[in-house]
Amino acid sequence: MMDYISERKEPSPACWDHPNALEIPELFARWKQCQVELETWQMRLTAIRAAIMQRMEASGATELPCAPFLATITRRASYALEALTPLLELLPEEELTAAGAYTPAHQQTITVTATWNVTKLKPFSKRGAAIQAVIEAARIEGGPQLRIQERTAASDTAGHDG
Repeated sequence: MMDYISERKEPSPACWDHPNALEIPELFARWKQCQVELETWQMRLTAIRAAIMQRMEASGATELPCAPFLATITRRASYALEALTPLLELLPEEELTAAGAYTPAHQQTITVTATWNVTKLKPFSKRGAAIQAVIEAARIEGGPQLRIQERTAASDTAGHDG
């Protein structure tokens, strides 16, 4: 297999490997140079990730194996918690509270507003379409996240073709 990283690595001067041998002004100059190069590489990585994601989304793919890598698009969701309030008419508040899915407003030293724990609330969606509809209506879809990982021989045999 081609070592794709080492073939692109530029030779590094010995002084880069031993910064303690440099004077302070030279250290700052090298730091600034590295910052500029890092920004350039980050822009390149962002453009590459965007191109991969765009091609995956255009083909409707959420997973793209390409030896030795595997790119996966995931989406994180959040919930508009105030949109979950109708669940209080569909489910007993005591049960939601006992399950840890809901905390009603209450007095402490200060007034604590009602909160929802969607992770603990999700099992209630099995109780009917109305409950599931309220939970889904509160869902706020996040932007896509692209994860690229280098696959090992073990993961290659786990059902992904390269």
